[in-house]
Amino acid sequence: MPDYNNWQSIRGGVRFDWDDSDTFMSIEASVLEENMMEEMEMYGLLKDSRFRERYIMSKFEKSFANHSSIQLNLYYDYIVRNTLLYAVEKEERCDIDFQHIFYINPYNRLTWGLGYRYVTDRIDPDAIFSFDRLTWSRSITSAFIQHKWSLVPDYFIMTMGSKFEYNEFTGYEQQPGIKLVWLPSDRHSTWVSVSKAVRTPARIDLNADMPTKKGNPDLESEELTAYEVGYRTDAIKNIRIDISAFYNEYDQLRRMATSEDGFTIIPDNEMTGETYGFECALNWVVLMNTRYINKWTLSNTWSFIRLNMHQLDQKHSTTEGISEGNNPRNMVTCHSKMDIFDNFQFDIALKYVEALSEYEIPTYIKTDMRLNYKLSENIQCQLIAQNIQDPAHPEYLPFEIKRTLFGKVVIQY
Repeated sequence: MPDYNNWQSIRGGVRFDWDDSDTFMSIEASVLEENMMEEMEMYGLLKDSRFRERYIMSKFEKSFANHSSIQLNLYYDYIVRNTLLYAVEKEERCDIDFQHIFYINPYNRLTWGLGYRYVTDRIDPDAIFSFDRLTWSRSITSAFIQHKWSLVPDYFIMTMGSKFEYNEFTGYEQQPGIKLVWLPSDRHSTWVSVSKAVRTPARIDLNADMPTKKGNPDLESEELTAYEVGYRTDAIKNIRIDISAFYNEYDQLRRMATSEDGFTIIPDNEMTGETYGFECALNWVVLMNTRYINKWTLSNTWSFIRLNMHQLDQKHSTTEGISEGNNPRNMVTCHSKMDIFDNFQFDIALKYVEALSEYEIPTYIKTDMRLNYKLSENIQCQLIAQNIQDPAHPEYLPFEIKRTLFGKVVIQY
């Protein structure tokens, strides 16, 4: 790993909340400045890349006497990236979301909403990744509806709905879903769900314009059909167990393929696949209200995933090693959270991640610790240590995660 994989980050922000009995308002603004060393081995280039972000967001919530409510979210951000690939890229984004919840009767709840997103960006003409359109503005209009129905009150609950979206890349998209929950008792629940999701092409997939790589304006959205089943119980005192399993089918996946002349790479949708796996979680309240410890909680998870991809056209394929080596097959976490007296909190987090063979990243175990001291109702001081047992280890190429120790002061007013 290179010894220049370092970065600096400075973030600041303000937030204002106003909460009445039936009305909540929030306004938040933030600025971010980041510097990071970046390398492109194929071009022999090294650059001190910079990233700047400014955003402001607001939320308005209103509840009514009939248990209905409305929510309005507004968001705007401005981003400037100065990187090897794009030289200088400027992007502005505006989001508007509205949601309304109301009860048809005590057993039927209806939720609907509308959304709009507008994005405009400009890429420097000197960028390594060039585009046939340097400036591009696009919008996404969406709506959704969801119906939660108690088929048998406090026993069977069904939730069904769909999201509808129109974008300028692939046109109209629909993402339906249905979930059924069975509650045999207060301490047990079982659920099963089926849903569909899509991922639209990115700008670089549609209109990249480079000597060896071109965009494909005819790309379709990637499609996912997800099947899930789960079980939760807290029948054992102070212990909650969650178990879930999934099977996902993918269609029209994007891959990189060569053109007929054999010199240019273009994306297409000639790939399908499936993933399956499970996740187990156990939350255990070890101690409560003792002489020295107010509460001690252990949260443990184990996740397993298997991924297989199938290319429909092997002749023009350049995508290799995509089946299993891109994701860790097993991940295990253990998080201990201890509240000592009334002002101390001590956390330890252990994480085991299996090897990524595609990137030659070995299996690693990561340990983080945090000590929090509450000076007053509004001020907290924190000491945080990350990656304690290793001087450095890789998680994602080309960078290594180094051992880190830092302090933090949180002031709320």
